[in-house]
Amino acid sequence: MAFYDMMVQGLVRTMSLRGKRQVVVDTTLCEVPPSFEGAGTVRRKVKSKSKSKSKARRPREAWALIYGFKVWTAMDAATGVVLALIVNTAEKPENLHVLKLLQRAQANLGTAARIDGVALDRGFVDGDLLHGLASELHVNWLVPAKSNMHVTAEARDRVTQALNGASQGSERALDTAIRLAKSRKPSDGIKFSWRPGVGDKQPVVVAQVDGLECTDWYGPGGSNSSQLNSKSFRPTPLYATVVLSWPDRQSTDAEDAAEHEDDPEDGHAKGPLVLLSSVAEAGLVRFDRYDQEYVD
Repeated sequence: MAFYDMMVQGLVRTMSLRGKRQVVVDTTLCEVPPSFEGAGTVRRKVKSKSKSKSKARRPREAWALIYGFKVWTAMDAATGVVLALIVNTAEKPENLHVLKLLQRAQANLGTAARIDGVALDRGFVDGDLLHGLASELHVNWLVPAKSNMHVTAEARDRVTQALNGASQGSERALDTAIRLAKSRKPSDGIKFSWRPGVGDKQPVVVAQVDGLECTDWYGPGGSNSSQLNSKSFRPTPLYATVVLSWPDRQSTDAEDAAEHEDDPEDGHAKGPLVLLSSVAEAGLVRFDRYDQEYVD
């Protein structure tokens, strides 16, 4: 990895990367034959070869044992340059190397540039890791919440309440959100923003939700922390963008949801995407940081 770091440092100098940088952290599973020396194993859902479908009319899935390695990457969102990478065996958890990876990425950037924000996918939803990103590395992390989290329900419920309270007659919820966005007037503390669609495309419509309190999973030790039983414990407020309309939703986001969400048939309510972060910022700013995670 030392040779790769030297190459990145030279590239950074050539490209004159400076200022605040937005970084995307991801993992990739590199599959190898079972006979490959040193490979790890992990169980993954794969599409069944059977033509039958589940009750939800989706192709049935089966579990398979995959041999290979996992690669962690930290990519500069603006340029697509992979600032650092770490390789380990396939079974290692997603959150294992993230702090070390970002420290290496910052070292490769040098002193002229600073990692200011980090976007991650649902596989990195871990309270201990995310708290470490904010408290140790001082970066504004961004991650989509899972549908079975209390904080997800809290964000969605607050937006629904705000829309219901501001609705006029038989107005659709999305039309109410756009009207509120145009007026720039919050409803029940929720700020709505929109971006008109081009041509026949629908607009992007989001809601900014501040001060979420269902965050007992966030902090040192995560949801298993002993501090949760302390009378003095106070959850750390988090912030969210609830995406009400995303006409150009990337297929990779849908794939990420399918991989890391619980079974859609497990009874958890479905709803709009909830993007969590550690810093208060405008709803569209947070949305754009997540949208640019998918660099072509």
